[in-house]
Amino acid sequence: MRVFLDTNIILDHALDRRQCFADEATRILGWCATGLLDGFISAASVYTLTYVLERAGYRNDALRQKLQAYLSWVSPLATDALVFKNAFDSKFADLEDAYQYYTAAYAKMNYFISGNLRDFKTDKPIDRVVVLNPADFVRQMSFLDL
Repeated sequence: MRVFLDTNIILDHALDRRQCFADEATRILGWCATGLLDGFISAASVYTLTYVLERAGYRNDALRQKLQAYLSWVSPLATDALVFKNAFDSKFADLEDAYQYYTAAYAKMNYFISGNLRDFKTDKPIDRVVVLNPADFVRQMSFLDL
């Protein structure tokens, strides 16, 4: 199963954001790390993660090790001009969210997991990408823990 993780899912885990979805992010990333799920992020997420983790105090080798660990669990996807064109033409209020969504859709993801569902209400989901928050996804996939 191919699962796209919005940047906020990785940040919930990396920064242990308990007020968000840190526990669910840990389970999802664990499933990716063990190969129960094929996890993906956008290449743009790597830039954002680097910036936010640096601001959170990770430096040099610690930063590189943290990022390398995430990239051993999930694979970054390229974004091309078609993704940007469709994002510009979409009804998404937030262009960055549109880039993420269309990156996932064109890579034929089964699920798009985000802690920010209100920005992912689309009138036409493409390629049947199911958008869920981490709690709902974990509930649906809890059989993976068996």
